[in-house]
Amino acid sequence: MTQRRLSLWLPPLVVALVIFCLSTDLGSEQNTHGTLFRLLTTVWPGIGGLSPEIAGTIEFWVRKCAHVTVYFWLGSFVFRASRGTWPEVGGAFGRALLLVVLYAASDEYHQSFVPTRTSSIVDVGFDTLGGVLGMGAYGLWAMLRGRKPSSRRLTPEPNEA
Repeated sequence: MTQRRLSLWLPPLVVALVIFCLSTDLGSEQNTHGTLFRLLTTVWPGIGGLSPEIAGTIEFWVRKCAHVTVYFWLGSFVFRASRGTWPEVGGAFGRALLLVVLYAASDEYHQSFVPTRTSSIVDVGFDTLGGVLGMGAYGLWAMLRGRKPSSRRLTPEPNEA
C-alpha cells in the first residue's frame, strides 16, 4: 500500500476500530449509563429531577445521536478515501455509501453476539444517516475548498508596482 493510500484509509480504519470497540460490552448501556448521566447532569443540571421515563428518553436520543456522530466521521473519512482512490465523484460516493452501510450492518450483527448489547435495524438507519451526512459535509467542504480564485496573485507583477 502506498503512503498516499495509507494516509487516505488510516482515518476511516481508526474510526471503524473505535466503533468496533464500542460495540462490545465496553459500550453497553450498563457500562455507559453512569458516565452518560453524569455528563447530561453537567450540561443540564435539572435533568436529575425529571421522571425516570423522561430521563430515559433523553438518554435514548443521546445514544442515537452518538450513532449519527460516529458514523458521520466514518462516512466523511471513507468518502475522502474513496475520492482519493477512485476520483469520479459518483462512483466514490456510491462506494463510500456501500462501505458505510455494510459496516453498520456488520456492526449490528457483531452486537447480536454480545450478551449486554442488542442489535437493531433501526440503528443501521441512524448509522447510515450519519454516514450520508458526513459524506455530504465532506463533499461540500471539498467543493468549497476547491473554489479558490485563480486570478488572485499573492505578489504583484513587476510592471504593476
